[in-house]
This record gives sequence, C-alpha cells and structure tokens, in this order.
Amino acid sequence: MSHLLPSDPAAFGTPAPRGDSGSHAAPLAQVGAVAPGSAEVVGHRDRSLLYLAPGFLSYRVHKHVRGVQVFDVQLIRQLVQLGFRVSVPAESSWKPRLGELLGDLRVLADRSRGPGVEMIWTPTLRKPLWNSLWLAASLALRGRRWHAAYIGNAGEGLATGAGAMYRLGIFRRVVVMAHRYPKARMNDFVRRAGARTLAVGANVECMFPRDLPQPCVIRFGEVDHAHFFPLSVGERTADGLVHFVMLGALDTAMKDVPSALEAFARLPAEVRARCRLHLAGFGRPPRAADLPEGATAYRWMPMDQIPAFLRQMDVMLVTSRSETFCLALVQGMLTGLPSVVRDIGVLSEKVEPGGGVTFTSVDELAAHMAALATDPRRRQAMGQIARATALERYTWDTPSFVREFLDVDEDNATRTPSA
Repeated sequence: MSHLLPSDPAAFGTPAPRGDSGSHAAPLAQVGAVAPGSAEVVGHRDRSLLYLAPGFLSYRVHKHVRGVQVFDVQLIRQLVQLGFRVSVPAESSWKPRLGELLGDLRVLADRSRGPGVEMIWTPTLRKPLWNSLWLAASLALRGRRWHAAYIGNAGEGLATGAGAMYRLGIFRRVVVMAHRYPKARMNDFVRRAGARTLAVGANVECMFPRDLPQPCVIRFGEVDHAHFFPLSVGERTADGLVHFVMLGALDTAMKDVPSALEAFARLPAEVRARCRLHLAGFGRPPRAADLPEGATAYRWMPMDQIPAFLRQMDVMLVTSRSETFCLALVQGMLTGLPSVVRDIGVLSEKVEPGGGVTFTSVDELAAHMAALATDPRRRQAMGQIARATALERYTWDTPSFVREFLDVDEDNATRTPSA
C-alpha cells in the first residue's frame, strides 16, 4: 500500500530504536489497503470518527502489538483511505509504537478537516477505565464532537468512560465491536445509546441480550486477506519434509504449546524424521536445547513477514484451550493450510466444512499429525476447502462495514443522547 500523505513525526513521539521490543511491532505501511473501486462510500456529510480501543488506552511499554491491535491499525488505515477523519485516543505509553504503525498517514491537528488520523494522548493512567474517564472530561471541556464513535474489544472499563462521553454529547452514534463477552455495564450502555453491535463469532453474539434496539451482528475476519494466499504447484522449493506450524502469542499459557510438543514427540520415529514443527512466536523463545529435535521456536514475527512464512508451511496446529476468534487460524486457512485444532466451538466451527480436523487429547492430536504427514493429497484437498471457507466466512470488508454501520440516514445520525 502506498503512503497517503507525509506525516509529522513529532505528533507521535520518538520511534522505539530498532532491536528492542519495539522492533517486533507489526510494520503495516504495506498492508491493509482498501481494494480499488471502494471509494464510492466517500462523500457522507460528516465522516468524523472517534476510535476508542481499550488496547490503546492501556499501558503498553515492553509489550507486543498483537491480534486485536493489529486489526485496529489496519481498520484505521482503511477508514482514512475511505475519507474519514479518525481521532485515536491513546495512552502516552503508545507514542513510539503508534509512530511506527501509523506514522505514514496524514496527521491532523485538533479540529482539522479532511481525511487523516488525529492522535489524542492521555496521561499514563494504565487502565482503560481511568484513561477513558480522563478523556471524557478533557474532550467535554474542549467542546469536541464527533459524528460517530467506534468501540473495539468492548470491556467493562471502557463502557463507563464511553457512557460518560455519550451523555456529554461527545458523539452522536456508536458502533461496538465485541471480541469477548459483554458485561452488564456494556449492555446498559448499548441500550442507552442505541448502539449497533458486532461480535466476532456466535460464541460472543449469543451473550448479548435479545432485547437490544437492534440485534447483534456477527461480523469479523482478516482485514489483510489479499496478502494471504497459497503458492501454486511448483512455486515452492520441495525439501521432502512436512512442516507443521503454530502461530500466535505462544508465550501465553492458554496457547498450550506443551501439547503440540508432546504430540510431535509421539509421532512414529520414521514419520517424525520427515517432519518439522515451527513455533511462531515468542517474546522470549525457549532455548533450542529445550526443544525436541525437529522443532524450532521463533521470536515475535512482524506482521508483513507472516504471509510468506505461512506459504512455506504444510499444516497448521491450534492447541489453544480458549479463543474468542483466532485470526492466526484464519490466516492459515487463507494460505491453503489444512489444520488440526482443539475441539472447542470457536475453532471447530472453522474446520467443520472439511478444511481441518479436531482433537480432544494429545494422542488424538499426534494421530492426526501422522495421518496428514503421510498423505499429501489429503492435505491439498483439505487446504482447498479451508481457503474457500475462510474467503466465504472470515474476511473483513471495510467499505461494506462503513455503508452498513457508519454511513446512516440523517434521522439516525442526529439523535440526541439520552440522559
């Protein structure tokens, strides 16, 4: 993706030096572009959006940019391309990281018009609750107003601050994206504001009350889906090996890397000799001496390297004990990888059409790995189904989201906030 307009680096602060934890942030200057022909949504009366993301309103020093934050950055970039003035509140601890991720966009000053991104920095208050309450007071005192607000990864703390902003008339309309189950305070806010709600999957959607003004819609997927595709036959250099991959924040205990290592170790010796297990990635990778032969651990991988990395793999493993969506699995599916996933609803529903298999024990995981390692035709057939499933169900279309949820008729747009 080409850069939009020159930025003012001072608006973001000094970028983190290369080589420290900041170097693992996803450099998204070349990804997340809106497809040509999507600009027909431009031209709405007011395209100002307050982008309230709990992750950006949390303390972030020495932490990696992952999952939800990557989605946020990609969505902000595409909204700017579609003509929005996007105002992004963020705790000051995010300055170096967001400078890397959004620094090539046109940086707007307070109350500037036209497309671009405006950064609104809060003090280092560490939690979305305190940062959002400070933000509500600050924006009200300055008389700031937006046509709409987007709340991502809804959480209890942000519901309190967003509720205060709505009562103060800081925004007129709100869209809530739920990556996790909504709590009572968020549901109260949704009712009071008449918010539109989206959920990443049925497991989250079913937790919203049935008496909301408008029903919750399941809508989520990979924003950068055009960059994830399989190699055609003959493009990949054959090495005679079968490469299994786990992708995600593998330092997290719920990812259950030990189950994958144990299953790999249980493969028959003659099968394991022709297999490799790739673990990507870790903030602090385990030592090679602590891994079984044939397993490799990687440091946290920049986002723009992941598509090419996955195209060198054969099978994806997802051993997580809990997930709300699992974008890593979708990225593998888009790349044409068959998958072996733990039998939990949010994972099993993605492979149910035939693009993967489920397991409930380490022995079952090892058996599936051995079967796929010795059957290339089955891997290819399952990979084709996986890609078709992902393209049909699990890709994000920003222009469609804008038309359905942000570009609304004037009657809805000018609603007065309730007391």
